[in-house]
Amino acid sequence: MKKFRFIFALGAILFFGLTILLTGCGGGGDEQSNSTINYSGSKTEAAITSNNAAEITKAAYQGGEFASAVITGAGAAVSPSGSFPGSCGGTASYTITSYNNLTGNFSGSLTFDKYCEENNILSGGASFSGRLNKDTSDFISLAISFNAITYTKGSKDFTLKGQVDVDYSVNPHTISYDVLSKDNISEKVFWWNTYKIETTDGTSYKDFSLSGKFYHPDYGYVTLSTLTSFRYNSDSATPAAGVLGVTGKMDTTGGNNTSAQLIVLSASTYHIIADTDGDASYEWDSGILNWQ
Repeated sequence: MKKFRFIFALGAILFFGLTILLTGCGGGGDEQSNSTINYSGSKTEAAITSNNAAEITKAAYQGGEFASAVITGAGAAVSPSGSFPGSCGGTASYTITSYNNLTGNFSGSLTFDKYCEENNILSGGASFSGRLNKDTSDFISLAISFNAITYTKGSKDFTLKGQVDVDYSVNPHTISYDVLSKDNISEKVFWWNTYKIETTDGTSYKDFSLSGKFYHPDYGYVTLSTLTSFRYNSDSATPAAGVLGVTGKMDTTGGNNTSAQLIVLSASTYHIIADTDGDASYEWDSGILNWQ
C-alpha cells in the first residue's frame, strides 16, 4: 500500500470537541434525552439582540474553525491499523478496511477509548472514506462520519454527530458539513447546518471563508457570510484578521434584518458588534474580547 497519511482525523475531531467547549453553550433546557441526537429546538429565524449577539455569533464562527482544521489536517505515514495513547490516558485506534491501488479509493474506521489530551476526553467511533492520489498519497477527497462521539472536560459533557465532506481537487479547497452537538447536561442540541468552507494556503498563512446556517435551540437560526477572509498565520492557533457577518430576523422598527459582526482585532483579541433594531447601524458593542 502507498504511504497513507491519517493522523489528521484524530486531531480534527478532537479540535471540534474543543471548539464546542469554547462556545459557552449550555445550562438549562427542556429537550428530552434520546439515544440518538436530533435537533428539536427553534427553527425560526433568530432575532439578534444585545443579550444573544455574542453567544450566537461566536458559536457560529467556531463551527467554521472546526472545518478549517479538518481540511488542513495531515500526519505521518501509518500502517493499515494501529493505536495511539493519549498524553493523559486512553487510546485512539484506527483500521483502514479497504484500499484500491488502482483508484486510490479507501475506507476505514476510528475508535476513541477515553482518549485524553490536555484533559479533553473523547470516546466513541467514526468512519471515513475517500480517495488518494496514488502517486503522491495526497488526498483528492475525504468524508468523515460520526454518530456518537462523546467529549468531556471537567463539568463539560457533549455528544457529537455529523458528516464532513472535503474536496481537495479544487482550489480553494472546499468543505461541506452538517454537525449536531448535544450538551449532555442541559440536553440542548446545537446545529451547524449546510456549512461551506473555502480554504486557501499561503506560504506562511491560511485563509478561510465560511457560509451556512447556525441553529441555536433557544433563539433559532442565523445566516452566515464572510465579509473579510479569516487569516491564520502558521505560528498561531487563532486568526490575525477577518470579519464574519451574521444575519437574523427582520426588525419591523428599523425595516432591515437584525445582524452582527465578529471582527478580529489581533491574534489574541476580537470584538462583536450588533444591529439589534434593523436600522443598519451597529449600536451594540461587546468590547474587546480575548480568544480562549
